[in-house]
Amino acid sequence: MRAVAAEGSLSASTVRYYYRNQSHLLACAFAAVDDHFSHELGRHPFAPGRLGRGDRPRVEDAVDVLAVHLPTDGAGLERLRLLHAYKAWGRHDWDMAITVGGFDRRLLDLCHRVLVSLGLPAPQAKRQARLLRAIVTGLAEEVVTLAAPPEGEPAMRLPDRFTDRGVRAALTQHLRAVLAEDLPVDRAG
Repeated sequence: MRAVAAEGSLSASTVRYYYRNQSHLLACAFAAVDDHFSHELGRHPFAPGRLGRGDRPRVEDAVDVLAVHLPTDGAGLERLRLLHAYKAWGRHDWDMAITVGGFDRRLLDLCHRVLVSLGLPAPQAKRQARLLRAIVTGLAEEVVTLAAPPEGEPAMRLPDRFTDRGVRAALTQHLRAVLAEDLPVDRAG
């Protein structure tokens, strides 16, 4: 809290007035990162309120939407790193876990909307949405771990699958397989 106050040229008591504790401060910071992802997604054909307008979206449209959650460089990658840091914090802090849980539910809902709008029947889309969310979050974890290092850190040579092109290819392959019913349905419930 003192470091935040010093960076903002504020007194520590001012920061404590607006944020009751460190968890509350981090939850508000997470909300700003979450708002960015929500804003980016609002422009796509799968956004709530935009479905059913115009032609049926293509797999490439779905990949564009899902790739918002998988930036591999620049400011987007830094926001993704922050998101994963908040998720890690949420494993130990109940207030943050509730906040991060909302992001995970919205990502699951997005995966479901993507699959339904691509023509997958609703019951199958519900099951496949959990698998798609797991793929997106798993790819995001790999991107955060292996993508361009933060400023001042030594760079590593990356396999192609962690570039934007590689991530998009993996998502495209998965979505096409789901639509062609080449993948098993999660029968665990």
